[in-house]
Amino acid sequence: MEYGAVGDNIVDDTVAINNALAAAVAAKLPLFFPPKTFRYTGTLAIPPGLTAIIGPGASLDGNGSASTCAVRFLPGGHSY
Repeated sequence: MEYGAVGDNIVDDTVAINNALAAAVAAKLPLFFPPKTFRYTGTLAIPPGLTAIIGPGASLDGNGSASTCAVRFLPGGHSY
């Protein structure tokens, strides 16, 4: 399913990412991020029970947030 995240590092994808995180937990499925950069400016609510976030080459960019944070998903591992 898609939740409206654009992944162009311009549009704020915070709400779409949080909706996708919650849906993944409810469905007991891993969440897949395609190889794009997803910008967020608010808090990402990583719920308990999220089994995996998959997406080699995908990244989450916290530009514009109070404390900039980026999460990049790399093949074979994660970098935070």
